Amino acid sequence: WALYEAAQRARFPASPDRPYYEQLAARIGGNRACLALARKLLKRTYHILKELGDQALAPVS
Repeated sequence: WALYEAAQRARFPASPDRPYYEQLAARIGGNRACLALARKLLKRTYHILKELGDQALAPVS
């Protein structure tokens, strides 16, 4: 749910993912483009957290 909401923000001009969203939306429609973008955001998040390892869960000091 949260990733889908974040992906919907790609419709706005200030979003860095807007060109990708517009390309997808033209090809497969807006709702499916949001789902595809949500999946892309999930992959990004996974790789960032994997790279950080245990440091990702460490408290900020």
